[in-house]
Amino acid sequence: MATLLSNSEEWLNRHEIALAVLDEGPRAFPLPGWLTIFQLDCAGGLLASISGLNRVVRDFAPDVTISFLTRANLANGAVMTKRRMPWIISERTSTPAHLSSTWGTATTCCRIRRSS
Repeated sequence: MATLLSNSEEWLNRHEIALAVLDEGPRAFPLPGWLTIFQLDCAGGLLASISGLNRVVRDFAPDVTISFLTRANLANGAVMTKRRMPWIISERTSTPAHLSSTWGTATTCCRIRRSS
């Protein structure tokens, strides 16, 4: 994400770009100084993430959102579907491994059904 954002500065003359960070904690990679950052403290919770992201989307009013990790993808989908706005997710991990066994099993079942 940091690399994508760092290489997006040329688009600032046509688009405003911001980042919503769901949890407090140290950052693994530096972020560009021009970037608007919405720092949330969702403490790893899905409902808190949906609620927090909903506030960010309400206040920032993005044209589209993109997310990269399981909980962020779920929150992104929930918020943007409710608002009937476009959203993009990138899933590069095993979703069930990042959720409790109940949610992981349900997610796997849904993914198998949708891909059939």
